[in-house]
Amino acid sequence: IVLAMTGILDLDKSSKFDQSLIKRINFYLGDFRTYKLVNYLSATLLNSIKGIGKQEIFNHSNQENELNKDIIQNKPKDHVALGKLLFKNGNLSDAKIEFNKAVLDDPKNVEPYFFLGKIYSRENNNTEIEKMMLKIIEINPTFSETYFNLGYTYQLMKKYNESEKMYLIAIEKNPDNIESYLKLQELYRDINDSKKENEVTSKFKVTYSSADK
Repeated sequence: IVLAMTGILDLDKSSKFDQSLIKRINFYLGDFRTYKLVNYLSATLLNSIKGIGKQEIFNHSNQENELNKDIIQNKPKDHVALGKLLFKNGNLSDAKIEFNKAVLDDPKNVEPYFFLGKIYSRENNNTEIEKMMLKIIEINPTFSETYFNLGYTYQLMKKYNESEKMYLIAIEKNPDNIESYLKLQELYRDINDSKKENEVTSKFKVTYSSADK
């Protein structure tokens, strides 16, 4: 990490190191800037250069989690970063704890709500997804993706009127998102409204034919 941060080692051009290690280094460089983490990763990189235990570096999520829990104790505002790491490693229960702590630390930060929504999606908990998406909209109503996610959630909950409304807002905010049109078409098929389905199809064709010119 020290070599990478100072430019002595060009990770993008290096074929000397395992690619998974390089990706991991880049991940940590992007998300963490703490003294302990730099020291830890510097030591593991030096071990890799020496050929010592290369296959074991970063292979154990528990080791990563313990390291970052130690960091969190010293930097309590990093709950989002730790939550993202836990989520990436598939530890959803602990990730949920960290994201909820992040919400308490900064209720106006939309990122933990977004990840909590992803966790609830994996748990098929549509009621909680709805709460998370509504919270994001309350904080920042500009993200088209939030309306799309909420529209899809309402569709799964068979709240078709609410779902239609969210998809239409998503399209209004981002007319170039193909998926919003497709899901809205699917919604109209679900409720057997062929007229509206055809209207969406026509609007979709006009939007993309104009974009191609």
